[in-house]
Order: sequence, then structure tokens, then C-alpha cells
Amino acid sequence: MARQRVDLLVGPAAQVATPVGGDGRPPAGPAQGRLSLIPGGAVAVRGGRIVDVGPYAEVAARVEPAATLDARGRTVLPGFVDPHTHLCFAGWRAEEFGRRLAGATYQEILAAGGGILDTVRHTRAASEVKLAGLVRERLLEVLRFGTTTVEVKSGYGLTTADELKMLRAIRRAADPGDDLDGTWPCEGLVLPEVVPTFLGAHAVPAEFRGDPDAYVDRVVHEMLPAVAREGLAEYVDVFCEAGVFDLDQTRRVVRAAQALGLRARLHADELAPLGGAGLAAELGAASADHLLRIRDEDIPRLRAAGTVATLLPGTALFLGEPFAPARKLIAAGVPVALASDYNPGTQPSGNMALVMAIACLGMGLTPAEALVASTLGAAHALERADRIGSIEPGKQADLVILGAPSYEHLAYRLGTARVAAVLKAGKIAPAGGWER
Repeated sequence: MARQRVDLLVGPAAQVATPVGGDGRPPAGPAQGRLSLIPGGAVAVRGGRIVDVGPYAEVAARVEPAATLDARGRTVLPGFVDPHTHLCFAGWRAEEFGRRLAGATYQEILAAGGGILDTVRHTRAASEVKLAGLVRERLLEVLRFGTTTVEVKSGYGLTTADELKMLRAIRRAADPGDDLDGTWPCEGLVLPEVVPTFLGAHAVPAEFRGDPDAYVDRVVHEMLPAVAREGLAEYVDVFCEAGVFDLDQTRRVVRAAQALGLRARLHADELAPLGGAGLAAELGAASADHLLRIRDEDIPRLRAAGTVATLLPGTALFLGEPFAPARKLIAAGVPVALASDYNPGTQPSGNMALVMAIACLGMGLTPAEALVASTLGAAHALERADRIGSIEPGKQADLVILGAPSYEHLAYRLGTARVAAVLKAGKIAPAGGWER
């Protein structure tokens, strides 16, 4: 029998480790930790997609590769999917770290004009091309850590012009053919896939302080239509939280966005048990995120709605807050995803392997559960599980080659296990490709 011609054969690997796709539903309950492990495995790629997976000797006998990638002593994993980030921003907030350690709360820092509002000032002052360059640097940074698909939110503009500027910058940064007005050479550029989210309702800006309903009016009647006209976002998000946007305000923003064709995801129940998770279920949101203080009665509502619980353990650690009740959610059959929440104030890292380690140590996930939550579970949170999140024939060839003999090293080594190579849609990211 003639061997199938392929572009690339990855292997032999010490291990190929992947979630099991199953019936197309997000992994939940016992399936949350279900992996297929192939010792001495291999993956064949053609046209940017996976065409064969299995033991190396069997796959090698079936294919004729144009090129090979030796993975001896290494583990082949699906590319990590990060379904919650704020990596479009200007200005870091390192000085806040000391204030937090001294006891200042998130709400106190925000009330004093810091927090999100400090980043808003810097982001408003940055040009579109400057922001795009910063986003691209961070996209290449997270690619180095193995993230091949990443959600990126606006939310540090809080005016129509600045929110549109952020979303345009995100779109430009994600386009490998855009040289950002001559500031960035594009030859050989490999980038993660970007999922843009409009988060105009991230905070009430200073100019609307004391009148959040008027700001919600601006979001609904001006920002959302402008975002929809330009097709700048797939999702809408709202920081549904005590002292920020209440349930009624959140519902109003989301309903207006849904009428314009945007899907919903929500910041919910991070700082107070407001009921944001229940609202996410009511609104059919793809994901309810944070959930540090989710109400018990809202857990079955998430399960019934099919809404993914996206947990951000790095943020809880950074803020010194209690971790989300991951074990309770998994026991109740709610699908769980993990995300970095990469942002300048409360989680300044996009290292998903570190997120997995914190999830295991702080929330009690097993290493297998953490890997599933960072790949297939996260792909479901972004409604892309039909083409990413696991190593299966027909799916996009998004792969991480880990410089370690098994997937357990991801969490065990606290995010320091070396990523030897990353493939996005079959393209190998060049060594040093995240530097200009």
C-alpha cells in the first residue's frame, strides 16, 4: 500500500499526550482528567492539519514525510489555549505590587484612581501602532510558553475611540502580514490565533464616576454598534462585580451585544457572590470566568446551560484571594477551563504551564485535569473545540514539544519545563522568533 505523503512527521516522542475529544461536548466530571497517552508516539501533519497519530513505527509505516521533527525524550502535547487575557495594554503596574503586599485591597486601589484606571491612562495615551507592537510582543511571548490560541480583550480605553483603537490594534497585531507601519519585519513570523473580545464595560471611567448607568448607555448605544460595524470582536464581556457593573447593567450590555451578533462571556463572582455565574447561565454565555465566590445554587445552572467555568488561579494567588472551588465544580459536572488572565495589575504572566501548577497546588486539580482544562476545555470556552484543543486527525496542527519525558512535568516543574518547539497550524515557530 502506498504511503501517504505528509509535510511533517513529529516523532518518535517519549510520549504523545492529548485529551480525548469524545462526543464533541466539553470534558466534564470524570472526563475532565481523561487523557490518551501514547508512549513512543508520533504525529503526522499535512496542509496545517493533523492526519495521523499513533505509535511511531505504525505512523512512520503509513506516511512519507517531506520533513521530520525529532522528539526523542520529549512530550508532544496540544497547543495550549488561553481563553481569558488582557494583554492589550500600555504601562505596567509594578508599584501596586508592594501596596497589595502591604494590605491594600483591589477595591481600595481602584477607588484611589489606581488599578484598571491607571492602565486606562497609559493605554489612552498610546497610539494604535504602539499598542499593536506591544500586543505582538506579548503574543510571541505566550507562544514561546506553548500557547497557540489566545483570547484578547479590550477594556483599557473606556471611550468609544480608545476601545476601537484597542480592538484595531489587536487585529493588526494578530495579522502576520501587517508590518505595523514598517516597525516590525514579518518574514517567517508565526503567531498564535487571537480571539478578540470587547470589554468596554471593564470599569466605570473617571469621567462617569457616580453615574455608571450613563456609562452603560454609552457602551450600549455608541460603543457596541461601532464595534459591530467594523467586525472587531467575536465576544462581549462585562466585569459583573459589586461596585463595578451590577446584574441589571450586565444583562443590558450583553443583550444589546447579542442583538448585534456577538457572543457572551463574563467576569463573574470574583470579589463578591453577586450571582454573575447564574446570569452567565441565563444569558447563554460561552464562559463564566473567575468564580472565586460562586454561589452554590448557580453551579447546577452553569451545568444545565453548558457554560464553561473558566478559572484563573494565578489571579487568586496574586491577590491573596481564596481559589475558585474547582473540585466542587468538577464533581457537579461543570466543564472547567483554565486561563492566565495575563494583565498588568493582577496576573502579569501568560505562562500556562505555571497556571497549571497553581491550579494543582491551589485548587486541587490533578496534572491530567489541568492539562485538559488548558487545552480541550479551554477550546470549548472559546467555542473552537472542533478544530483545536486535542491531537486528533482533522484538527489543526497546533502542537507543543515539551523538553521533558511526560506531561506531568508541566505542573510538577512550576512552569519551568522547557518548551523545545511550538507548531501553529503546522508551522514551526522559529527559535528566537519572539524577538525583533
